[in-house]
This record gives sequence, C-alpha cells and structure tokens, in this order.
Amino acid sequence: MSHGLTRFLMVLLMGLCFCACTSAPELTPEERAAAVAKSSYEALYSGHPELFLDARLDADAMPQDYRDQLLEAYRLHVKQMDEQHKGVSSINFSRAMMDTTLNVMQVFLVLNYGDASKEEIVVSVVMHDDKWLMK
Repeated sequence: MSHGLTRFLMVLLMGLCFCACTSAPELTPEERAAAVAKSSYEALYSGHPELFLDARLDADAMPQDYRDQLLEAYRLHVKQMDEQHKGVSSINFSRAMMDTTLNVMQVFLVLNYGDASKEEIVVSVVMHDDKWLMK
C-alpha cells in the first residue's frame, strides 16, 4: 500500500471516528416546540386527527363526547381544505417566539396548499410536565 493511500485511509478513519463520537447539537426550546406543532399538523392533514388531538394540553381531561366532536370537526376541516385548496401539500416551520408574559411559545407555520397558495398560522405551544403541547 502506498504512503499516500495509507495517509488518506488514516485521515478518513479519524474523520469517521470524530463524526461518530460527536453528539448532535441540543435543540433549542423554539425548535422543540416547533417540532411538536409541525408534526401535529402533519398528522392532522395526513388523516390522523387523533394524533393532533392528543398533542393538545387538555386532551387527557376532556370528556369522550367532546373528543368525538373535536375529531369530527377536524375531519370536516381537512375535507374542507381538500375541496378548497386541493389539500395541504407540505408544512414549513417559519419561526417561533417565546411570550414570557403568558409563558407560551408562539410557533409560526406555513401551510402550503395543493393549489399553490400558502397560509401562515400561529400555534400556541406550552411546556407541561416536561413536554411541549399545543394550547
């Protein structure tokens, strides 16, 4: 094996070891709250309104009748978006800002519709029992 090839393989091996040993950077509170909001809306628009509902702060405490009504309203909303805008094709995170007065993270998402129109929405997210939930 030539000296140049040996050196190249050593550098490559050291680089791989460095990458494997380096942990991923810690997410900021804004990034964590945004991930919850975005994944919840993606679940809603991909046919899983129960996952969207379970990401709400009050989901555990609501009576079954109310849960059923909300799930039906969510399904109706998705159907309406399908009819009016050819559905939601993707959801992008725009920005997040902490409201320290209300202790709420305001997450801004952009809904990209199938008809090429867009809409920015604001999702209020709060920390509860060490996890972010939609308000």
